[in-house]
Amino acid sequence: MWSSKFLRSTLGRVLRVGAGLSLVVYGGMHPSLTGLVLMMVGMVPAITGLAGMCLLDEVHQSRTSNELPGHPRERRA
Repeated sequence: MWSSKFLRSTLGRVLRVGAGLSLVVYGGMHPSLTGLVLMMVGMVPAITGLAGMCLLDEVHQSRTSNELPGHPRERRA
């Protein structure tokens, strides 16, 4: 996936942190439920960008590992 490769790059991480922090700042200027939601949503790309992880990779890996052809899903108790 080219998008996850870009998001893992240095430029992608910087853009994610910038977009996340701008959502946090914008949400902080609106003292309402909408502002709180924007701040919480903005924390996700900011933290994942700082930590160097990509949520698209995590979702893609979980889908491909669980759906192998010929292998039933594991049932864990």
